[in-house]
Amino acid sequence: MRTEISEPLILDKKNIDDGCRGIESEQVPEWKDQITIRGLVVSALLGTLFCIITHKLNLTVGIIPSLNVGAGLLGFFFVKSWTGFFTKLGFQVSPFTKQENTVIQTCVVACYGLAFSGGFGSYMIAMDERTYELIGADYPGNRAEDIKNPGLGWMTAFLFVVSFLGLFSLAPLRKVMVMDYKLTYPSGTATAMLINSFHTNSGAELAGFYFDFSPTYVGCGLICPHIVNCSVLLGAIISWGFLWPFISARAGDWYPSGLDSNNFKGLYGYKVFIAIALILGDGLYNLIKIIYITVKEMCNKSTKQSKLPVVNEVTDRESSKGLAEQRKRDEIFLKDRIPTWFAASGYVALAAISTATIPIMFPSLKWYLVLVSYIIAPALAFCNSYGAGLTDWSLTSTYGKIGLFIIASLVGSDGGVMAGLAACGVMMSIVSTAADLMQDFKTGYLTLSSAKSMFVSQLLGTAWDVSLLHSHSGCFGLLLTLGHLMVHTKHLML
Repeated sequence: MRTEISEPLILDKKNIDDGCRGIESEQVPEWKDQITIRGLVVSALLGTLFCIITHKLNLTVGIIPSLNVGAGLLGFFFVKSWTGFFTKLGFQVSPFTKQENTVIQTCVVACYGLAFSGGFGSYMIAMDERTYELIGADYPGNRAEDIKNPGLGWMTAFLFVVSFLGLFSLAPLRKVMVMDYKLTYPSGTATAMLINSFHTNSGAELAGFYFDFSPTYVGCGLICPHIVNCSVLLGAIISWGFLWPFISARAGDWYPSGLDSNNFKGLYGYKVFIAIALILGDGLYNLIKIIYITVKEMCNKSTKQSKLPVVNEVTDRESSKGLAEQRKRDEIFLKDRIPTWFAASGYVALAAISTATIPIMFPSLKWYLVLVSYIIAPALAFCNSYGAGLTDWSLTSTYGKIGLFIIASLVGSDGGVMAGLAACGVMMSIVSTAADLMQDFKTGYLTLSSAKSMFVSQLLGTAWDVSLLHSHSGCFGLLLTLGHLMVHTKHLML
């Protein structure tokens, strides 16, 4: 049975002496007071910086580690410096709370998240003329008609209509994911613990010396429940110890031999689709179970015992302080509700706008295919958010490939490549944003931050990131040009 981590990593003497009171007596500002002008300024600066870092990683290693902890730490440093500077000048400044700190890191995460899910290192590159030339004009299915070079106009419009939908897709399920399932969300939990610790006396003193981008996956292994680590280990043993060697031995029989290691017609295709089948199966099972039990409870409101699939904790030995703290967190998290009708109507409205505009940018992607994408996207977003809550791994690109293959196969050879890549962008944006939002909800839950302030800060961060498209395009083009120059120089040297 998992135990919820909720205490600061660092306790000062005052907190130890007054431990009997705990967080249940803590004054929590209203959700509007958690969003400040100075916080938004710091978020914009850090968001721009983290976007550049994300572009660099995206175009080099292709893996983006969770930067939540770094966002929370740097947000604390900048605002503390801000308040200290103006205090010394004699100005009266409002206190810097952990809720404001949480809002800052949430806004930063929304900013740099779009730098990855926006496809600047994946499907947008696959559309340009340079990729067409690298693949070769004689490669089957590689057509000159399926070229769409990056342009500020269509890229801005596309990202604007697809980037906000993920925020509305899973917002009504925040209680199920965070409170009922008690999913760990390792990066969100670690960020919350860091923020809680910094907002103590000793934590504030230590923050000036603490800056640790530790090995991400080692940290995930430390914070994940043992059942998750054992499951990952079992999967590694089965795949690399038996399954992949067994399938590799069938090269030339089950699939053509001599293919590249990342060719979907070979072993790589088996790896991707077997993993996707397992992930989707588990996620869809839990989604269907939640829907079934919820509908059953709604039809039988007379029952007093909730049968939602929650994680029950043993409370026989739990102190009254711990129970009071949990009640406080639950109360704050549920206080400022995001109405279900608002989330549903927002998703439907944005989906309608997107369904009407995307076919204009990508004629081969018909409106009914876009509509189908938006119907199945929430289910995939739930699967990804559920998996991210257990392992801290957001498989955004994997779910993007699902949309790519489904839509491309439906369209066929006449425009299927461009339609599939555009559908990949739709899926990646929704799935990634939904997982990031749920991760931030976990952080907000542990720091007594309002869910509404988390949602608003995600909206503001996403809007700021879309408005930074000039910077995205410039950074993207510069890094891509440098990469091409390095490859060309290497060929000349050889």
